[in-house]
Amino acid sequence: RSDDSENALRRLAELAHLNDDHPAPFSAIARSQLMLGASQAAYETLERFIQNNKRHNGILYDMAGILAAQDKVPQALALIQDNFPEASQTIATHAIIGHLYAWSGQTEQAIPWLKKVLHKAPDHGSALADMSLCVEFTREYTLALTLAEKASTGFVLDGMTPAIGMEFMHQARLRRRMMFLADMAGDERLARALQREAIAKAPIKLPYHALEWSGHTLGRTQELSGKSVVVVAELGVGDEIRYTSVMHRITAEAAQVTLSCDPRLETLLKRSFPEMSVVPVLREFPGILKKRMDNRQLAVNEPMRKIMSDALVEQGRMADL
Repeated sequence: RSDDSENALRRLAELAHLNDDHPAPFSAIARSQLMLGASQAAYETLERFIQNNKRHNGILYDMAGILAAQDKVPQALALIQDNFPEASQTIATHAIIGHLYAWSGQTEQAIPWLKKVLHKAPDHGSALADMSLCVEFTREYTLALTLAEKASTGFVLDGMTPAIGMEFMHQARLRRRMMFLADMAGDERLARALQREAIAKAPIKLPYHALEWSGHTLGRTQELSGKSVVVVAELGVGDEIRYTSVMHRITAEAAQVTLSCDPRLETLLKRSFPEMSVVPVLREFPGILKKRMDNRQLAVNEPMRKIMSDALVEQGRMADL
C-alpha cells in the first residue's frame, strides 16, 4: 500500500523464489503482484509452483483467473481444458469454465456449463450468480432476480473462495445487481430496501462530521437550496455516466456543487456541467489492475480512501452536505 511499489514487487519476487511446497504462500504472493499491476509476474509465480510441485487444482484455477483479469479469456479456457481432461473434470471445473464464459459476455457458451453444475449441485452459489447474469442478458429480470437471491443466500451459508483475478464475483456486487434486477422486475420496495442496505453497510467516515443528504424521507424533503454539496462517485464508470441524468436536479438547487469522477470522464463532465467543480479520483475495486498513484491518509477508513482522494476530503470540509 505504500508508494514504493517497485520495492514491494522486488520483495515479492524474492519471496516467490523460496523453495516451498505449500500452495498458500504462492497464491498470496501472486494476489499481491496482481494488485500491484504485475499480472505477468503473478502468473509466473504460480507457474513456478506447478513446475516444482505436483499439479494443484486451486493454483491452476488461479492461473486461469489471472489470464481472465488480463482479458485473455481464450487462453484461460485453454489452460483449464488442457489440464482438466473431460474425464477428470469436476463440478468446480465446470463452474470455473461457466464463470469465464459468463463474465466475458459469452452467455450462450456459459449456460450449458452452468447447467451441468446446477443439475448436480442446485445450490452452487457461483453457478447460480453466473446463471443469473446470463438470464439477465435475455431480459428475463424476474428469473434473474430469483437466481441472484438464491445465490446470495448460498454465499451467506457456505461462503466463497474466488480464484485470483475473479474477485468481481462477490456478495456486495451481487447485491448491487439485485437492486437493478428488482427495479426492472417492478419490485420497487425490494429495490429500495437493497439500496438502503448498501448505504448502511458503507457509511461515510471522514475526519470531520459529514452530513449526508437524506433526500425525500417520511414525506419531507431536505432542501438543497443555497447549500454547498459534494457528490461522491463510488461505483463504476457505467453507473457514473447513468447517474448524470439526475445531476441537473442538484445543480438547479444547490449554490455550489463539487463532483468527483473517474479521471477518464473529467473532460466530458467539465464540458457537460461547467457550473460544477469536477475533481478526478482514481477509485479502487476488487480485481482492478490500475493502482491509484496518490497516497491517501485523510479518510478515516480504507473503503473511503478507495473512493476519495485527500484533495476531495479537504474540499468536503467546507461543504454543507
